[in-house]
Amino acid sequence: MIGLFLNTLVLRGDLSGNPPFRELLRRTRKTALDAYAHQDLPFEKLVDALQPERDLSRSPLFQVMFILQNEPLQPMELAGLKLRALPVHSGAAKFDLTLSLEENADGLGGYVEYDTALFDGERITRMLGHFQALLDGIVADPRQRLSALPLLEDAERKQLLVE
Repeated sequence: MIGLFLNTLVLRGDLSGNPPFRELLRRTRKTALDAYAHQDLPFEKLVDALQPERDLSRSPLFQVMFILQNEPLQPMELAGLKLRALPVHSGAAKFDLTLSLEENADGLGGYVEYDTALFDGERITRMLGHFQALLDGIVADPRQRLSALPLLEDAERKQLLVE
């Protein structure tokens, strides 16, 4: 058999009560560990059991996917062949938005895949700036409540507040 054998793990975040980021991290960890206990359940069976309203224009349970590759790809060796990984793009986004990050020697690298009927490149660039501002705020003080964490870059904040 040849192919990619991954099972999508659907997680629901609990942001109720405007928790500090550390509390959200604790909740998310518990949610993920609970979900991992059932990770062998095929995604299709979960969809069948929940029977969400179906719409061919979107995924039945989620529209945003986050991928973190925290294990480096192991090089494959076959006698007489040189193999290397190549990026492959199907030409269409599978979900509204996918953020894929991979740990490497320099830190994190990655890409965003998005539905061009919903987003344009400028919007995605701004969203990535917001994500960077959010991460910077979390690193600066992970005890902040979610509502206090920054989303705007300095230039954008100035534009909205001053200009």
